[in-house]
Amino acid sequence: WGRECAEMHHAVVAGDMERAKEIQARGRALNNLICGNGRSLYAGLKAAMNIVGLPGGYPRKPLRALGEPHLTELKAGLEALDLATPAAAE
Repeated sequence: WGRECAEMHHAVVAGDMERAKEIQARGRALNNLICGNGRSLYAGLKAAMNIVGLPGGYPRKPLRALGEPHLTELKAGLEALDLATPAAAE
């Protein structure tokens, strides 16, 4: 998501606040998806990376890897945000 963070910064610097707000809203939606429904940031982020084919791995103890229904929910949410492939997630 680094490219979109940089794009948001450039939009703000250029005074394009509408574009910056659009990107920020997408970032909030992604954060809400990863951390939603009782998921921790670390377990949710690693699971999301695994879903899109990036090397997320699994959280260390005491955290546990996500199971169902969280994985299905994450996959559907990533697809809705057009982030279901590694290229889209970069």
